[in-house]
Amino acid sequence: MKVNVSIYGLSTEGYYLASILSSNGANVSIIDELKMMAINVPPSITMSYPNVETLIEEDTLLKLEHQAKTIQNADYIFFAPKIRKIGQEAKDEMTNKFKNAIMNINKNTSIIFNLPLGFGMNQEFIEILERFTGSEINYHYMPLGLYSSLIGSNKVDERLLKLLNNVDNKLQVLDVESAEIVYISKILSHYLSLISSFEAYKNSNQIIKIEEARELYIDDIASSLFDLRMISLSMQSSTPLAYLINGSIKSVENYTKYLIDKIKKIIRRLELRSNNIKIYLIWSMDKYEMRGDRIFMSEILKSKIEENITEVKREYINRLDDKIPLVISCSRYDYNNLKEKGINDAINIKANPFCEMLKD
Repeated sequence: MKVNVSIYGLSTEGYYLASILSSNGANVSIIDELKMMAINVPPSITMSYPNVETLIEEDTLLKLEHQAKTIQNADYIFFAPKIRKIGQEAKDEMTNKFKNAIMNINKNTSIIFNLPLGFGMNQEFIEILERFTGSEINYHYMPLGLYSSLIGSNKVDERLLKLLNNVDNKLQVLDVESAEIVYISKILSHYLSLISSFEAYKNSNQIIKIEEARELYIDDIASSLFDLRMISLSMQSSTPLAYLINGSIKSVENYTKYLIDKIKKIIRRLELRSNNIKIYLIWSMDKYEMRGDRIFMSEILKSKIEENITEVKREYINRLDDKIPLVISCSRYDYNNLKEKGINDAINIKANPFCEMLKD
């Protein structure tokens, strides 16, 4: 008999899980948390639609089922929704969606939590689960992100591990609390170092001509702000670690003002006027990923540039008027992609620590 799996969240990460579980023989449905409808995802679907965006474009052709029925019949529920708030509001949104996901859960179902959490937050969600169901439900913590090779289980489930045996890296199995600490430790080790380097390079009066510095973009340091914010929410604000984390978050947020100041200096140096330029903010991102921090940062960056300099466009097109295009590449991918296409008569600024200007 096939194992029934429901994935709560029509996200990139949720679809990634769906493809693995489906290929391993599970009967998988992925729930659109906004429509509260589930889509059955057999292997033929994941082979036909390489990502969630292509799946959504064709969803009128797919068989739909109400979320409640899918959850009631599930042996496992993976919790991988899109969260589009930040900070405490993000946690509140996460909590509301979690309650919605477990509303029709049965006592024999196991739940796997896939969003990153701060210190002690898993226990909070375990208590919500027990309060809603009135019984102890098997709970697992498997954060998906930069480090997604671990799972926390207070009761090891060999059937679940077998279903997950095609993940990119072999899963490290720990208890829930240990998995929570290990994931936090890995995130902090990576991002505090990354952001510290970014902040140090920003204080240089010249461009440091080493690849490590020049290829560090705002995209790199904003990609897991969600994780840092969750950790920050779980800590007392007066601890040394909290100062480090909150300082790192502030560093990323302050990049907007830093970039605007650099753009203004470039405009003055080139003896241009704001009404003679057209700014393009190029930042490719996955709009279906669970975390929404890059989307949030992009919107803030766009609105602040428009408030302080001039109108901002999202997509670069060849020059069609008498304005000089100023193109801001926010990731390595974006810069290389524009370089391959050729940026004629444009001022290209890398959104790296130096706001490095290149004239093509």
